[in-house]
Amino acid sequence: MANEIDLNSVLAALRRRWWVIALFTVLALALVLAAGMAQPRSYQASSVLLVQYPRFQWRFDGSFQPLTETQRDWQRDVLAVSRSNEVVQAALQTLQAAGYSMTADELAAAVGVRAGDGRTVVVTATAPDPNQAAAMANAWSDGLIALTRRLYGYEGYLANFRKELEAAARRVAELDTQIEQGRAASGLYGLTAGYDRTMTKFAPNQQRLEILNRKVAEYETDLAALRYLLDQMAQPGVDLRLLPWERLAGPVLSQRGIATPERAQALLSNPTALAELLRQEERSLAASLAALQAELAPVQAEVAHDWRVYDDLLRERNLARELYQVLTRKVTELEMQARVEPGLVTVVSQATPPSRPVRTRQLAQLVTAAGVGLILGTIAALWLDAAATRRARRSAAMQQPAAGR
Repeated sequence: MANEIDLNSVLAALRRRWWVIALFTVLALALVLAAGMAQPRSYQASSVLLVQYPRFQWRFDGSFQPLTETQRDWQRDVLAVSRSNEVVQAALQTLQAAGYSMTADELAAAVGVRAGDGRTVVVTATAPDPNQAAAMANAWSDGLIALTRRLYGYEGYLANFRKELEAAARRVAELDTQIEQGRAASGLYGLTAGYDRTMTKFAPNQQRLEILNRKVAEYETDLAALRYLLDQMAQPGVDLRLLPWERLAGPVLSQRGIATPERAQALLSNPTALAELLRQEERSLAASLAALQAELAPVQAEVAHDWRVYDDLLRERNLARELYQVLTRKVTELEMQARVEPGLVTVVSQATPPSRPVRTRQLAQLVTAAGVGLILGTIAALWLDAAATRRARRSAAMQQPAAGR
């Protein structure tokens, strides 16, 4: 069939045009060699990091229980943050301090991070100088370790809990000061055996309360004595001489000097006058006692208020102390954690300056170039042979009519 490809014709065409195939192959190889020679020499250095899962669940204090995710892919998390801007800036500062001049974009383009065997992470840096390549890989690794410790380690937690501990200590000190000031102002504990020697005087409310309570007690005692004697006198057939008239020697009655034991003894012969004298003193003392009790009520309320304020401060101070103790234990726990488990990522091997430049895959490139050259040369050879065949046919067709004439 006319459309079928004649393999013998194709092979014959390739044999006739072999030089075209050879030319294209040589040109492709020459281009690859020239491109390889034009590229500058570069060096690669790699550091290997190990991602360690948390090994302990610390339980120093039940109020702050840590959560450890045993099924979490920590290696993936580390890879996710390995190319963050914070890592780039930290590595850039380290390199600039070491005397290497580059931009953040140049550094990011020259460093690659990939997952290694097991739970390792490999940081590879490429640079025209072997020392620079090693410095870039190590600086990037240090920045990544610092970031993971802040994000997943205990350094960030420890700093936060230390701040809270300092705030709790200040709060306890403030409440202690307020309690002492309140005691000094209110005179609390001033009348007890546990009186604080640092307080040198009672507050006015405490003084007034003490004075009024003493006066009320004296008035109640003497008023009770008067009422008892009046009740006894009202009994039928009582012998007035046998009554305890010495009870009229109380502090209030003695100070008034009206119903005294001596005057009562003098009026024993006139019971009516004696009873009237005692009733007048009873009414007078009852009125004075009522006035004292009315004066005592607001003072008692003020002192009770002082006690409530003191109790509230004491309770708040005790709660603040409990929180301070909890935070102290937590800070101690985190400090130990920081020593035992400093972070998720540790260095397995640091990058060292490579002794040889990066070997390009020259053999593979040459083989690829040779294959491309052969293909293009074959196409060109077949095209040239086909073109020559068409020209020969046209020339033969033109010569046949001329021969017939």
